[in-house]
Order: sequence, then C-alpha cells, then structure tokens
Amino acid sequence: MVLNVNVKSVILEARELKISDQKTTSSIEICDVIGCHLCEEPGGFLPSFFGSTPYLVIKYISKCKNYKWTAENVHVTGSREECEALRTKVNEKLGQETERPKKLGVFINPIGGSQNSLNVYSKTITPLFRAANIKYASRKHTWLLMEMHGFLARSENVAAYPIHLKNA
Repeated sequence: MVLNVNVKSVILEARELKISDQKTTSSIEICDVIGCHLCEEPGGFLPSFFGSTPYLVIKYISKCKNYKWTAENVHVTGSREECEALRTKVNEKLGQETERPKKLGVFINPIGGSQNSLNVYSKTITPLFRAANIKYASRKHTWLLMEMHGFLARSENVAAYPIHLKNA
C-alpha cells in the first residue's frame, strides 16, 4: 500500500512521524523507518509540458497482526526545497536512532517451511537491509544449529551480529 500525502501533512516528532491524509492520522515510529529518498515523477506526456513534481519516498515497516511485517511506502509531495528539508530531518533522526540494528546475522534454512527462503531472502530481505543501511552476514545450511555454532565460533565479535532465526 502506498500513502500519498502533502509535505505539510507530515510532522516529525522526537520518536515518530505523524502523517495525516484526508481521512486518518498515522504514526510511524522512527525505529521502523527503513529510509527515505527524493524522487521525481516519471516522464510522460503531461510532465513534459508542466515539468516533473519532486516527491519524497519514506519506506517503513508496518507491523500487522500475528507478527506479519510488511514494507510500506509514503509518497510525500511538495516543493523540492520542502522535500529535501524533510528528507534531511528524517535521515538525521535515523542516524541518531539507537533501537535500529546496525548489523545482523541471518541464518537461512533452505529446506524449512515452504522451501522458498533463499528466494524470499534475496528478493525481499536483502534489499530492505541495503535500504536501511544495515550490514549483514548470512549463512544457509540445512543443519542450522551446527552452522550457527560454527559461524559464532568464527565470528570476531559475536555481539555485533544479533541472531534472528527464521524458517521461511
């Protein structure tokens, strides 16, 4: 789902972004923001006459019921200066955030669950880590506990990579 709002509808507070559209007001915790970047509307017939409109894309994690998380986008329109100012403020907050992981260790069991974990990891998880500027180390192995032990034994700084186990 993509939410389209005007830059004046976004308020950056100490720990969250408040976003209002015509119907509702949403709050996004800063630690759930993956990143934001400036874009321009794609070219086409009308933009060639009127110029393209800059907008800011804020990507964040939406936490739903039953621990299902999805990556969502907010498109914020406004002048280039307004969008750049908001982008700078959000990125400064992200740099100060202490609850966001900086490094993660990921163990992938390719034969567990739906046996689609490698595909999910490469097409969904890895791009999110890159967008969030998170360093990661991943290992795939069918003997997960043995692989975890070997990875941790070889790791220089075990605490640098919090462990998150998941069968996809």
